[in-house]
Amino acid sequence: MDLKQSFIDDLNKDRFVLTSLPEVAMNIRKALEDEDISANAIADLINHDPAIAAKVMKTANSVLYRGTEACNTVSASVARIGFETTRKLVTTFAVKDLFQSTSPALAKAVQQAWEDSLQVGAIAHAMAKHTRICLPEEALLAGVLSNIGTLSVFNYAANYPELCEDPEKLATVVDTLKTEVGALVLDRWAFPAEYLACVLETDNWSRDTGKKADLCDLIILANYHACIGKRELPTIDQLPAFQKLSADTLAPDVAINFLQEAEEEIKSARALLAA
Repeated sequence: MDLKQSFIDDLNKDRFVLTSLPEVAMNIRKALEDEDISANAIADLINHDPAIAAKVMKTANSVLYRGTEACNTVSASVARIGFETTRKLVTTFAVKDLFQSTSPALAKAVQQAWEDSLQVGAIAHAMAKHTRICLPEEALLAGVLSNIGTLSVFNYAANYPELCEDPEKLATVVDTLKTEVGALVLDRWAFPAEYLACVLETDNWSRDTGKKADLCDLIILANYHACIGKRELPTIDQLPAFQKLSADTLAPDVAINFLQEAEEEIKSARALLAA
């Protein structure tokens, strides 16, 4: 069975639909195109999803954003963390809720995919605070989305019971399809090209654009750290992403020992997306 060709054929013939971005995230992304929109208006949209509203308030009162007084409303929370940060965090919260499966055979694998995505995002969040290449929330979102293709592949694989019951074959299929599918998903969601690059290049340890470090380099290095102890890896100093980041913004000894140096920051970022 050539599942890759079957996937493409079914997608082209509308027999399978890619993962959709939840409505609340779509509405907020669209609403923020209006430069005159208010925090109250954004809060009204968020309040349509009580679970995400609660997470926004929890975030505004977390150690990462906490002010002198508690935020008791979504509007106050949005005002504290800012519109752009709100948009990225709401999208991240919405994506988290997508990582579920109605197939008992796939539930564990889907949950593991989320854990892998969360770890990359949390490391990227902490790394962005040190490098200032981008907002930490942008790094968190890009890290989480770097594995989004896996979810659509799992959803498609649910139609093939024999595949779901063979973990090794399923893993091979996921590895074969996830990057192309992930890029398709983000393209359908109208995400910028730099996010698509993070999906397509996240495992490309040798990526080198010849330019200064960018968001994709950050995600590659975050993914590298997340993979330590789980798979065979080149030495970190072989990665162009590492060479750029350590030369520009991170001391080499800090970059090499990043997981230890930023342990508490990574935990704080993970806590943002705790159930």
